Amino acid sequence: MKFLRNLPIRLKLIFSHGLIALMALSVAIFGIVGIQMSAYRMQTMQEGSLAATEAIGDVMYAAADLQLVMTTIISLPASKADRLPGLEASMNSDVATMASAAQSLYTSMADQPEIQGLIEDIGTLIATSGDQRNAVLEMKDNGDASGAYMLYDSGYSVTLKQIQTDAAELKTHIHNISIEEYNAALATNNIVNIVMLAVTILALAIGVVLAAQVSNAV
Repeated sequence: MKFLRNLPIRLKLIFSHGLIALMALSVAIFGIVGIQMSAYRMQTMQEGSLAATEAIGDVMYAAADLQLVMTTIISLPASKADRLPGLEASMNSDVATMASAAQSLYTSMADQPEIQGLIEDIGTLIATSGDQRNAVLEMKDNGDASGAYMLYDSGYSVTLKQIQTDAAELKTHIHNISIEEYNAALATNNIVNIVMLAVTILALAIGVVLAAQVSNAV
């Protein structure tokens, strides 16, 4: 530090305080970046989990409502045929809701390969249920309400219940994943805090050393 002895006192002070300020700025930048990364991870986790949970709720509701609507359509007597358009509208709405929710599950959980198999199973069941539903409705339209109900009870109803079961299982998996990711985010925060503390201590130590060097060079 011999060159400090040849500098004016003003420059010595500017040099020492500038280095301290630079270290402080480095600590601040590191802290901001660390906090932003952690916040982004938490936000992504929450958005994905909320979207998936909402989609699962839609799937379960639509599957339950379809069972009610279909049994009502099958047992609907000719004297109440005026109710059929409303029931069909409800059925189509439920079908659209399930399809949209399944797509939302694929999108929101795309980064979770461990549950993609279960999501695909739900998608396959939804696709299969469409053919089963059409077969039941066709039999009902042909005037065979009894046969339509037997076909519904042995096929379409079983598929809808399996969709509900798989959706409930998926909801549990997503809940567990959310807990794991939350704990991982907390661990990241702790690491950032420890590193910030270490850098702060280092900056203070360097500041003290520089101040002593400048003082000796005056």
